[in-house]
Amino acid sequence: MREQAKAVKKTIFYKFGIGFLIASVLFLVLPAVTLLISMPIQLKAKILIGCLVLAEVTFWIGVLLAGKGIVNQCKYYIKLKKWRKKEVQDHDKCS
Repeated sequence: MREQAKAVKKTIFYKFGIGFLIASVLFLVLPAVTLLISMPIQLKAKILIGCLVLAEVTFWIGVLLAGKGIVNQCKYYIKLKKWRKKEVQDHDKCS
């Protein structure tokens, strides 16, 4: 898995793809910040919907530009089974 990640050439498209992926995370955080600011509910709703749409669009553009390798790498790090195994191992160490 890691050999494939090293083999990926870091072209300009790859770098833009990573940038779009980072931007999508920022668009997901922005609605939480917006909820803390005092403004009319209608405006908050519009910002929330706009940010979620932008987050989704920028995520998929980032995936297309970065390539399949980055998606596989993300899947590897975000497996629920891996988290559960790690959680069980941490509880065993505490006991």
